[in-house]
Amino acid sequence: MPPKPTTNKEAILSAAVFLVREQGMENVNARSIASKLNRSTKPLFRVYENMDALKQDVIAKLNLYYNTFMGARISDDNRLLAQGIAYIEFARQEKNIFNTLFMDKTCAGKNIEEILNADWNQRSIMNAQKITGLSLANARSLFRDVWLYSHGIATQIVSDDINIPPEEVVQLMKNVFHRFSLVLEDENMNEIPEKMDEFFNTRADIYDVQQIKSIDGEDKCYHEIAKYIPTYTKTLLDLGCGTGLELESIFNKFPKMDVTGIDLADKMLEKLAAKYFKHSINLINGNYFIVDMGTKKYDTAISVMSFHHFTHSQKKELYTNICRCLKNNGVFIECDYMVGSNNSTIETHFLSERKKLLTDNNLTEDLYHYDIPFTIEHEMSLLTESGFQSVKKVWGIENTIMLLATKQEKK
Repeated sequence: MPPKPTTNKEAILSAAVFLVREQGMENVNARSIASKLNRSTKPLFRVYENMDALKQDVIAKLNLYYNTFMGARISDDNRLLAQGIAYIEFARQEKNIFNTLFMDKTCAGKNIEEILNADWNQRSIMNAQKITGLSLANARSLFRDVWLYSHGIATQIVSDDINIPPEEVVQLMKNVFHRFSLVLEDENMNEIPEKMDEFFNTRADIYDVQQIKSIDGEDKCYHEIAKYIPTYTKTLLDLGCGTGLELESIFNKFPKMDVTGIDLADKMLEKLAAKYFKHSINLINGNYFIVDMGTKKYDTAISVMSFHHFTHSQKKELYTNICRCLKNNGVFIECDYMVGSNNSTIETHFLSERKKLLTDNNLTEDLYHYDIPFTIEHEMSLLTESGFQSVKKVWGIENTIMLLATKQEKK
């Protein structure tokens, strides 16, 4: 008797991808896949626990195919322009796959900030900045506008509302890139970064909602941090505490903890004080580079989404002061915007752009709101150089990374 044919994961995924391409994700189910494989549905569920798990793998395979398609068509001559043209061409060639990845409401989408911060798109933004001479902020705006324009054309093609020949798409995208660039060049002439306290004070009323939307992993990091605070912690220092988003999970776990919070923005501190008036909190409205943190004063120090605005020397000074203020075996937990891919060219680019921004606007080395994400490796090495003996990554989602550094004095 010949051996009974087996149904492995790759065969199932190939059949599912074929069905998506021909009929759309809405027609992918156990029966349709089994029919395509000429099998019963039982072998499917020996490989997959349920259809949700199978569809997650299908989405991953479709994303890989999309990335390969795009990568073969993007040129560093003008990455953003090539990316927009390729995006529309993908929609033309693979309507059902495009619909599944970028239009189907049953597949979780990404907000604009997540799209802008993706490593792939960061390279296009940096390339656009180099080509146009725009500031980083305006290069990000150019990417956003060109992407939205190309997405609009692509969705119209998928919906069969328009039929634009490929050569006309190329000309349209060239025109829109040029026109959007000219508009942003005019804005570029007047752009000056905001001072840190002014930036956050003007956004205090909307900060909690906007902050959660704008970072990778949304509010997860604010809940996750409490897990890594040692159980012996009685005194905690929160640097750049803002409105205290992270304190909810911390007070739930340590209701009697004594917390000291330092922040430049008085309006943000007012929000924090109103939330946690029942707890033991000492709030300091000041610059944590200047405020005396003391020596061996705290069991634990934390910072959430606050340190990604500073240079190497500024961070080393800050980390040294934090290490000094901790008791022996104290820990510092930093959750921040970092370069999750450890691509050092991204860090170098942000630092170079900051220097240019200060020079072009005759600004002093004050505290301005400008993002400088470091690689995880560089962040860890700075912590070690500042006196921490043990530094490790404990959690992360894309570019939102959590590090834990321990102070262990030599005997």
